[in-house]
Amino acid sequence: MRFLKIIIYSCFIFLYGIQFNLLATKLNKHPAYAGDFESDSVVQDPYSQYGTPTNPNVSAFAMKLIWVAAKLFERPYAALVGDKYGYIDKTGKFIIPSQFDNAHSFSEGLAAVQIGKKWGFIDKTGNFVIQPRFYYADSFSEGLAAVQICEEGSDNGCWKWKYGYIDKTGNFVIQPQFYNAYSFSEGLAAIDFCETGPEHECRYGYIDKTGNFVIQPQFKNAYSFSEDLASVQIGEKWGIVNKKGDIVIRPRFEDAIFFSEGLASVQTGKTWEWKNGYMDKNENIVIPSRFDGAHSFSEGLAAVKICETGPEHECRYGYIDKTGKLVIQPQFNYAYSFSNSNGLARVSIHGQYGYIDKTGNFVIQPQFYNAYSFSGGLAAVKMCVKREPEQGCLELKYGYIDKTGNVVIPPQFDIASHFSEGLALAVHNQIWIAIQRNDRDRRCQNLPPNLCQ
Repeated sequence: MRFLKIIIYSCFIFLYGIQFNLLATKLNKHPAYAGDFESDSVVQDPYSQYGTPTNPNVSAFAMKLIWVAAKLFERPYAALVGDKYGYIDKTGKFIIPSQFDNAHSFSEGLAAVQIGKKWGFIDKTGNFVIQPRFYYADSFSEGLAAVQICEEGSDNGCWKWKYGYIDKTGNFVIQPQFYNAYSFSEGLAAIDFCETGPEHECRYGYIDKTGNFVIQPQFKNAYSFSEDLASVQIGEKWGIVNKKGDIVIRPRFEDAIFFSEGLASVQTGKTWEWKNGYMDKNENIVIPSRFDGAHSFSEGLAAVKICETGPEHECRYGYIDKTGKLVIQPQFNYAYSFSNSNGLARVSIHGQYGYIDKTGNFVIQPQFYNAYSFSGGLAAVKMCVKREPEQGCLELKYGYIDKTGNVVIPPQFDIASHFSEGLALAVHNQIWIAIQRNDRDRRCQNLPPNLCQ
């Protein structure tokens, strides 16, 4: 899979003349891209992931191509379709008209939006709380948001920029000084700090909310803290540090390591013969490397891929517990992590998506052409809205179902995202809008009559 991603990116970059090293650097370094293609649980913000060129030298068109690549790996989070973004509620009511050139999901009550070439923040009424004045803005996390200012540039782009952090009044709490900046997580943020001088060497370290270095810049790459640990790159290998900067797992892995419920999936073995197993925080391999793919643990279970030997080499997904025992037998074409909110996992079988419980039984039968995880009590699913007996399905649209499988918002959207703080972005008639749902009122308000029966 890793090599397939590289091939797809390389083809896009070659065809459209984008410098590979610049794009690869930004994809590798910026928090918006951390873990994009590994598992749903890793993805942070949909619209900074694929829809927003956080590096001003990477064009929006290039980012659209990256989104296409992301869709090939069934990531449900981002697209630039149509010209403007807006927001609708969970009943389908349009609450913030489509007017933005780009937009992020709401986080901590605010959403970063772009008008023209500037980013600002709106509240849930659509009013600007922080006026558009930044070259780029990330979502708020732990009360602060990373923003980018352009120091040297033109209408065609920015070639010298810095990142800093603002509070919810728009004031800089940490002045712009970094080449790159992650969102705060567990009180710390990974930043890319470049020294002045002829060598202009850049290294990653970690700062606290006052802007002081807690871990000095020394890493080639670094990710946010989770469960008191962070994945860092030293040389060409990845290891783990604690919040003191001590190396607790020596750098010996090819890819970044992310712990979930005390365990992390790791690859071992020879090149082209890698197998996945699980390691604990003491660097012990507690589940031997015998899987062809392995997701993070969630709700005590992890989806694993098992491929049969032989000419057909058929692969199926099942679920293991923390002892490595298969508790749900391999039978799915693809499987995702269990949701912490409802104990369901979406799976694909025979080309259709449904939802299973922890016993492996279907709670919602496979019937959808695509399906996403539940968030805010709803899940976006793709359904057929136009069918001919001889031709089959002619038109597909996204709608939203509840945990019983009932359609709450009828299928009408070309693309739909997950709900965040009661709002979700969706494409309706090639225009981005957002939807909000009042849990006490699930009627089909402000929807065309033919879509609300």
